[in-house]
Amino acid sequence: MRSPLGGVPYAEGIAAVPQLEKTTTKTPAPSVTSAARRDAAKASAHASKPSSAPAPVQRTSKADTTSTKQAKDAAAVVSIRQLEHAAEAKQPAANAKAGADKVTKDAKPNYAGNWVDAAKQAKRPVVVAHRGEVADAAKNERHAGNDMDSLELAAAGTKSDVVESDTRQLGDGTIVMFHDAVTERDKTSRAGTEILELQDLSLAEFRALHPDAPTLEEWSKRAGDLDVDVLIDFKGEGYEAQALEILQRNIDAEHVAIAAFSTDVLRIFHELDADVPLGLFADRPNADGTVTSSAQQIQDLGFVPDFVEITEVNDTAANLATYATYDIPVMYAGVDAAVDAARQGVDVMGIMTNTPSDADARLDRLHGEDDQVYMAPGAPGTDYSGGGGLA
Repeated sequence: MRSPLGGVPYAEGIAAVPQLEKTTTKTPAPSVTSAARRDAAKASAHASKPSSAPAPVQRTSKADTTSTKQAKDAAAVVSIRQLEHAAEAKQPAANAKAGADKVTKDAKPNYAGNWVDAAKQAKRPVVVAHRGEVADAAKNERHAGNDMDSLELAAAGTKSDVVESDTRQLGDGTIVMFHDAVTERDKTSRAGTEILELQDLSLAEFRALHPDAPTLEEWSKRAGDLDVDVLIDFKGEGYEAQALEILQRNIDAEHVAIAAFSTDVLRIFHELDADVPLGLFADRPNADGTVTSSAQQIQDLGFVPDFVEITEVNDTAANLATYATYDIPVMYAGVDAAVDAARQGVDVMGIMTNTPSDADARLDRLHGEDDQVYMAPGAPGTDYSGGGGLA
């Protein structure tokens, strides 16, 4: 297999890469604990609570009935006023508790310890199940995966570390787990099929064609229940805030990362939450047939992504030098490309594959079944031979 450096010395390629200041990770805002809220509310309520001690009972004569009634009426008025004052005194405490509840509810997710950070520090690359794990290899076709079965298979198995899945938005605003912008429908009036754009379909129309394709709401709830690490690939644009709200509501922050070809999409996510881990898919293809290089993509972003995802096609000397300059780890599509790059000193963070079991077995052989042995150049006992690409 060819060298990913294309014959150009690795160190020489790095020197030509423009510099871009890396963004600093923001410290998550502290949250107000429920115990603190309860203690504050109890203390405030106790301080404002009117005395409940009963007044002493006094016997009155018949002659004093009128004056006693008048006194009772006056006492009733005073009592009502006391209750009003007590309610007013309690209101600030109630407002404070409501405010504390809102702070906790709206508290920014804490991405510390996210799977991307762990993968950067790991000795062995993580295995990412592309569109989940498909049990039947024959189903590994254009629209395979991205469903509940592939999610649960990947989560239940021990061969993949992360589940990747794609998103698109339908015409009615629903976000679904689907790869392509179009789909096909058999024509009833004449032979053949017609091409339909997802942006023109409602959820009901889409489900009639793809009954197994879940919505992001459904998929993320299940992923959250399974406690699995996920990588969400955004194929479309314009629904970033809606999607982030769903993800943050259903999946713990430590399990979520986002990736896209579009620098516009990643920039919007960065503006929504600067701490959410973001991955850049290298060399964005353009409508006119040209390709935007990784260096230009990063310049367009204005910040350094947490990782990039590439294939053996675009692991050029220029791209690899760019990643090294910005200290960006790489996720490869395919084991062979990842191994070859690692031997050249590239920081390989992960491998995305359609066959996680095969990828895991290859890594076991490469590592001598020892997760602590990294695919470093010339690592003792490491076998880099054999096998085809797994992307």
